[in-house]
Amino acid sequence: MAMKRAMNAAGEVVRRLEVVMSHPWLDQAWLASTIHELVQECPPHDERVLAAWCQFVDAAQVWERVQGAPPERLLAAALKARAAPVSEERAERLRTTLEALMFELLLAQPELVSTVPEAERPVWQQRLDDAGASLPAFTGWTSPWDVKRPKRAALEVEVPDLPEVMHAQAVKVADAPDRDADFLFEWRSRAFRAAYLLLDVGDTSALKVWSGLDPASVYFDEETLSLLAVRFGVAGLQKTLEVVKANPSLLSALAPFESVRVAPVMAAALDSPRAALQQVARTWLTRFGAVATAGLVPAALLGTKAAVEPSSALRFIKRSAFESWTKGLSHFSDEVKSRVDEALSSGAVLPARRPSLPEWLVPSSLPRPVAVAGGSALQAEALEAFVQLLKVTPLDGAPWVDDARAKFRASSLAAMSRALLEAWLRVGAPPKERWMLQSCAHFGDDAVAQFLASQAAMLAPKGLSSRAQEMAEVLGAMRSRASLSALHQLIRKVRSKAFRARAELIFTSTAEKMGFTEDELAERLVPDFGLRPDGRLPTDEPVFIEWSAGKVRFVDDDGTVVKSLPETGDDERDEELAGLKKRAASVLKEVVERLERRMSGQRRMKLDHFTETYAMHGLTSLVARHVLWGQWSGATLKRVFRLEGAAPVDEKGQPVAMTPELEVGVVHPLQLSAEVRDAWAKVMTDEAFPQLQRKTQRFADVQALSKVLQRWVDTSVASGRLIGLEKRDWVRGEQVGGGCYVDVARRTPSLSVRMEFEPGIYLGDPTQEPQQRITAVHVDQRGPPSEVEWSDLAEDLEVALGGKGR
Repeated sequence: MAMKRAMNAAGEVVRRLEVVMSHPWLDQAWLASTIHELVQECPPHDERVLAAWCQFVDAAQVWERVQGAPPERLLAAALKARAAPVSEERAERLRTTLEALMFELLLAQPELVSTVPEAERPVWQQRLDDAGASLPAFTGWTSPWDVKRPKRAALEVEVPDLPEVMHAQAVKVADAPDRDADFLFEWRSRAFRAAYLLLDVGDTSALKVWSGLDPASVYFDEETLSLLAVRFGVAGLQKTLEVVKANPSLLSALAPFESVRVAPVMAAALDSPRAALQQVARTWLTRFGAVATAGLVPAALLGTKAAVEPSSALRFIKRSAFESWTKGLSHFSDEVKSRVDEALSSGAVLPARRPSLPEWLVPSSLPRPVAVAGGSALQAEALEAFVQLLKVTPLDGAPWVDDARAKFRASSLAAMSRALLEAWLRVGAPPKERWMLQSCAHFGDDAVAQFLASQAAMLAPKGLSSRAQEMAEVLGAMRSRASLSALHQLIRKVRSKAFRARAELIFTSTAEKMGFTEDELAERLVPDFGLRPDGRLPTDEPVFIEWSAGKVRFVDDDGTVVKSLPETGDDERDEELAGLKKRAASVLKEVVERLERRMSGQRRMKLDHFTETYAMHGLTSLVARHVLWGQWSGATLKRVFRLEGAAPVDEKGQPVAMTPELEVGVVHPLQLSAEVRDAWAKVMTDEAFPQLQRKTQRFADVQALSKVLQRWVDTSVASGRLIGLEKRDWVRGEQVGGGCYVDVARRTPSLSVRMEFEPGIYLGDPTQEPQQRITAVHVDQRGPPSEVEWSDLAEDLEVALGGKGR
């Protein structure tokens, strides 16, 4: 009777669904909500109910609703639901969701393929074969948990007793009264006043209060804690550490201290999701690498999960400050050094027990890792153990990841990582199961990289910057040309300030790990599309690419423009040529912008890097031939040249002998005498960007520069022009009331410039205030004067805000 009542109720709901769905003019949000309520008590394996779900309800809710339904009945319902009468705009969503659901059902139970219509069966069978679901079990892989690991005797290592130094001038309190300590302790409960009070009293009482302070009872801002930390120095370092551990955002207060006690805190911050804290940790670990190494070695040898952060920090020190690493290790015995090398080379620490997987994740519904030799794949318990292994694998990899790459096909591992990623996104991307996203860092291919980049670009502007940042971190960890190119594009195109800051740090960090500067890595990522160094396309017919004045064209041997590129008969090569025709202009525009930034920032490169990425590169050489180059020894310009083909020549067209030891860079006109500049100007008539024709100014000091920049105060400029400064390395300020920002800033090695304006630009709607009045320009010198930076900064504002100049 109960079953009969349930069937009658389901029938009634289905009839009501048909009525609701027959009115396409209804509000979609209300319609989805109504359908959601109607089907709560209905069997999900009714094809009409399933069709309604797949059309109107979020995919995650579909998966949640069908959990526990009989697979064979659910598959039958999905097959029938495909025939549901739907509108054209909802047909694609219905098809995609049903097909994904059917594939997961068949992966979990491959024998159900016999229930698929005979005409479709070969296609589904091929998909199952490709996914490894219908292959025999692979026996050549053993879970690390099933391998007996040799037990080594515990090695207790003490942290060396090294001198502690504070590298900052102590804060002195002139004529401060040495107040009674009991009086001072009364102020501890007054959160906002106590911290400042400690800066106003004598040393004896202040240190006594500081040492007995409860970090949770007093509010500190970054500036106040830094002042207190410097005032009390090493004597008050323990309390400073306690305060920072209670509030990690105050980490910079520990920056002046060279102490083994600070090392674990910095190691923990190295993997912080906040870019600013990561940067503080990286700077400290590099500056005090020897002390940091000595402080972290004992923790790295614990052999437990607590060793992960110290080991990661030690790898960073070894990579970025090798001399300091060696000096830090000198405090330990040879046996300890051997253990450290072993611990760092072995990668991640394997937990003693297998982790549990979320209930909604069924390993058998995932594509399997297929053996390289083919013919078999991981199945059953081995498949589950493999997925569990991924859950404990850190982002920077582990030895078992390398073992998996050697045993299984890359395409099958990529398919599994993509399926894990999509399953994670379907259920709302729970932070606890972030490992499913991180699996893409180990096994993702170019398609996975593009998918991640598209997701990050979509999420960052929608207030989900932290999730987008996690995806950017995975793109950096993948270290493929496709993933790093995608990350670099995200930095340029996504306007979320938090996301860009994080993505830039990830890109810079990845470049350092690979042994490049940020510029060098970006230049190595520029595709050549199979072009030869002379610009000839990889086709039988002689077709060449040319570039001038920002325009790309394709010509034959006689210089006649070719409108359509010839086909090669190779699908992959033809696709590459199609990409060249579509992207060449935008890629070369980025090259031009990068070279202009290299000139303004005086960022130079080694000769072999220049030869590989510019002189001999089939695409970037098109721009490089329109640029004036130079070779430097330190700050001294030794020679000037241009490229004729791939060969360096002087202004008379004579070959120039290059010196391998000297660095190559883009010449700025201020670095040339008037005679040399005029001689080259007659030759370089088609510049890639304003170089010899550039307007320049010389400033005696920073005050002279500031005086020139003050001309913008009280002027009115279009909001769009201020927004455009972001493309010129300016960064918008923090948001104020109403979600707008009222200043932009730019930092160079020698300068810090901040421009304030009103009424402000609203992030949600920049057109709300179309005009802005500049109220102040602040200029501060940060480093040695640079006439090139200062001149280009003044000219940059002239072009961006006044529409004049170059």
